[in-house]
Amino acid sequence: RLNVSPYSLQFYKTTNGGSTWSVVTLNANQGMGYCVTIDPSNANTIYAGGYYYISPDYHPCVFKSTNGGSSFTEISTGIAATGYYLYSLAVHGTNPNIIYAGTYNTLYRTINGGANWTQVGSATYVYSISASTANPNLAYAGSMSYVYKSTDAGATWISSSTGLSGSYFRDVYAHKTNANLAFVANNTGFFKTTNSGSTWNPSNYGMAIGSIDGFAGPGQLPATMYTSYEEIAVFKTTNNGSDWTSLSTPVGCGNICAFAFYNTDPNTVYALEGYG
Repeated sequence: RLNVSPYSLQFYKTTNGGSTWSVVTLNANQGMGYCVTIDPSNANTIYAGGYYYISPDYHPCVFKSTNGGSSFTEISTGIAATGYYLYSLAVHGTNPNIIYAGTYNTLYRTINGGANWTQVGSATYVYSISASTANPNLAYAGSMSYVYKSTDAGATWISSSTGLSGSYFRDVYAHKTNANLAFVANNTGFFKTTNSGSTWNPSNYGMAIGSIDGFAGPGQLPATMYTSYEEIAVFKTTNNGSDWTSLSTPVGCGNICAFAFYNTDPNTVYALEGYG
C-alpha cells in the first residue's frame, strides 16, 4: 500500500461505463489532477496533468501512459518547477508528438511526445487548450483575461479576443470538422467565432446569462453541445450555439463543471457535479 496524501495526484479509469473505477496514483505527495487528454491517433496513449507539492514549491507536472492508463511515467522535463498548477493539455490533431500544456503562467509545447517541453508563451491561468483536427496547426487557449490562438502548431501564440467580454475563459473548443468554428465560455456567457478566431460574438440565445462552469459536445454529433450555467441549469444546442434549450437536471449543489459522452452512443451523457 502506498503512503499517499489524501489529496494526491491520481488517475481513475472505468471499463464498464462507470459502474466501477480503478485508480493509479501518479505521485504520492500532496497534489491534484486537473486535466486528461488522449492521443486522437492512439487511444492507449493518455496524458494527465496537475501538480504535486514538495516544499516550498508547487510542481506542475505531466504524466504519460502508453498502455491505456494501466501505468504512467512523469514527463515534465522543461516545465518550471515553480509554475504552480498545470491546468490544461491538448494533442495536435495529426502529429501525436506535438502536445500543448498550460500552467498558472505559461504555455508549453513538446514536439517529441513529452521527452522535453519548451515555453512558447505567457498567460495568466491557462485553464483550457483545444487543438483543431479540421486544421491541425490551429489551436486555442483560454486564460483568465484573454483567448490566445496559434496557427503554427503552437510555436507562437497571439491574442484572439476581439468581441469577447468578461474573464475566466475556463473552456475553449475548436470544432472538429469546421476550422472556421470555435467556441469559448466564461463568466459572462458563451461565445462563438465563425472566422477562426478573428472575431467572436455572443451566442446565448435561449439561455439565462451567467457564469459557465463547463461545456462539451459529442464528436459524433458535431453541432451538439451541452453547457452548464452556475447555479442555473444545463442547456443544450443542436445547431452550434445558435440557440439553446434548458434541460431538467437532478443537480444537488447547482453546478456541473464537465461533460463526457459514451463512445458509441452520443445521447448517453456523463456529467461531473461541482465547481471544478
